[in-house]
Amino acid sequence: MKNTLIAVVTFLICMGAGMAQPNPPSKEKQLIHLKRILQLDDKQSDKVKDILSASDLKIKELRDKMDKSSRELMEQMKKAREKDMEEMDKLIADQDNQIIQVLNDNQKVKFDEFRDERPAPRPDDGFGPPPPPDGCKVDKHGPKGCDGQNMDHGKMIIPDDQPAPPKK
Repeated sequence: MKNTLIAVVTFLICMGAGMAQPNPPSKEKQLIHLKRILQLDDKQSDKVKDILSASDLKIKELRDKMDKSSRELMEQMKKAREKDMEEMDKLIADQDNQIIQVLNDNQKVKFDEFRDERPAPRPDDGFGPPPPPDGCKVDKHGPKGCDGQNMDHGKMIIPDDQPAPPKK
C-alpha cells in the first residue's frame, strides 16, 4: 500500500510539474483528491500531507532556480549578441574604408550615397522597425512619402519587382 501511495503521489507531482500548469492545484486540493480516490484514513492522510508539503517546497525551489537560470542565460545571450553586432559594425566600417581607398573621387561620392541607402542598424531589442508600406521609399532617415508619393518630387515610387497600380 505504501509503495502504491508513493507512486500515485509521485505521479501527480510529476504530472503537475511536467505539464507546466500556470496554476497547479494546491497541496490541499491534491490531498482532498487523493483522500477521495484512495480512501485514505487519517494517519495516511497526515503522511501524504507531509509528503506533499515537502515536495511542494522542493518544487518551488527548483522553479525559482530554473527561472534564475533562464534570466541569466537570456542576459548572456544578449551580451554575446551585442558583442557580435559591435564586431560586425567594425568589420563593415573596415571593409568600407578599404573600398574607399580603391575608388576615385567620383566613385567615392557614389559610394557614400550607396552607404547612406543601407538600412539603419536594428535597435537592441532585435526586432527593428516594421517594414514600410507598399510604395514607400526608405533611406537612412526613414520612410519617404508613405502615402505612395515621393514627398520630394510628387512622383509615385514603384519598386522594380511590383507591377504598376491600376489607373483610376
